[in-house]
Amino acid sequence: MAAKKTKKRTAPKKKVTGKRYSDAEKAEIIAFVNEVNAAKGRGGVTASAKKYGVSPLSISNWIKKGGAASSPKKAKGARKATSGRKSNKSESAWDELVRLRNDISSLEKELEQKRARFDKVKTKI
Repeated sequence: MAAKKTKKRTAPKKKVTGKRYSDAEKAEIIAFVNEVNAAKGRGGVTASAKKYGVSPLSISNWIKKGGAASSPKKAKGARKATSGRKSNKSESAWDELVRLRNDISSLEKELEQKRARFDKVKTKI
């Protein structure tokens, strides 16, 4: 005779939902990111993740959805991020420097890949 199979009953799974942040909270966190980045040049997302207990990925997504990190949507009661720079001229120069640094970095990576391909083809000759 075959043994009867019994089904184990499992407890129903509970829905896990993450914490929801208001626009004011998001604006405050992004303002802190801007302050740290202005003072140190980078590291604002990590510092705010530690300070506010929010995932760095969430903060990055908020920044991407809201546009540039330097101009978060102003919420009621949120403080303005102070960057330590004096005029729009210097802000645009700063932004241009950041863009140029990123362009140079990507071009250097591309050049490195092309050199590797060149060396590989050269060895076949």
